[in-house]
Amino acid sequence: MLGSLDVTTGDALRSFHDALDQAQQSLQRDEKRLSATVQLLSDLTLEVDHLKAERAPSSATCQRREALQAEKVKALQHTRHQREAIAATADHIQHLQAPRLKLTKRVDALRIDVKVLRRQYGLRAAQVHAFIAQFLQPQNSLENLRCQLAQLQQEHATQAEAVKMAQRRLEEQKADLAALEAADRLGTTSDSNGNATAGNGKAPRTKSGDEAAAVSTLATGGNDVQLDAADEECAADVPLFTEAERCAEATRRRSAQVAAHKSAETQQVEERTRLEALRVDLKRRVLLLCQEIEEADAAQQREQKAYHDALNDAVGEADGGVLRQCKRCSCDLFGGFS
Repeated sequence: MLGSLDVTTGDALRSFHDALDQAQQSLQRDEKRLSATVQLLSDLTLEVDHLKAERAPSSATCQRREALQAEKVKALQHTRHQREAIAATADHIQHLQAPRLKLTKRVDALRIDVKVLRRQYGLRAAQVHAFIAQFLQPQNSLENLRCQLAQLQQEHATQAEAVKMAQRRLEEQKADLAALEAADRLGTTSDSNGNATAGNGKAPRTKSGDEAAAVSTLATGGNDVQLDAADEECAADVPLFTEAERCAEATRRRSAQVAAHKSAETQQVEERTRLEALRVDLKRRVLLLCQEIEEADAAQQREQKAYHDALNDAVGEADGGVLRQCKRCSCDLFGGFS
């Protein structure tokens, strides 16, 4: 549209410049004729004065002088009309150039705004791509995170199995401890009945012997196999706090296993929380990126709409505010736009 307007305006300007050149040439010719007429008038005036001095003026000389004066007045009027036409043509050309200058300034401003928006969009897109790229790296990929989660779950299952085994061992140790306590009570009862046992001609069993028998019974898994005399003596030498130490060791191991299990569960919960936070943050940033892209597209569409509206308004103003006909030839200056 601007190109067509420029072509039509250029044609109009060339026609106006041609008319202006013709008017200036005609004005120069008229000025030459006027100067010649003035020179002739001065010569004739001198001649008339000379003739007046010599004789009375004749009627032919008076008529010639009047004709020269009429020609002078006519030349002055024509020169004035030419100058007025030149001034009107210059005003008309300036009036035609005003909308084009306004549109040119508006187009330059819109181009600058579009360049700024493109630069901002490019920078923002680069930042978003860099942000997304760090989540697409191998160590931060979804498959790697799933593998880590599977490993954590496997470790959790292993630790849970270890805890169950520790609980079973603890139950077994509690059962052993209960058996030892029962054997201890049985040994005390045997001490109270020691004299009766001696009167029957049987060897008395001491508390240590009973405890050793209980230990040997537990060691053989509850079977009714009896130990020989040497094994009984060795079992009698075993102190009572060995089972307490075993219970303490089992309790300590169970506490360590429970603490490790709790630590693993806590670490797994923290890892799940971190992964969930990363997922939520990634989703939020992706939504924010989509929103910013939509806002940038909407802003670009608004700028394009404003640009086209400005062009349409300028064309409408040109149709309503600029003279459509030339003052000299009365031709339609905007006939080529339809």
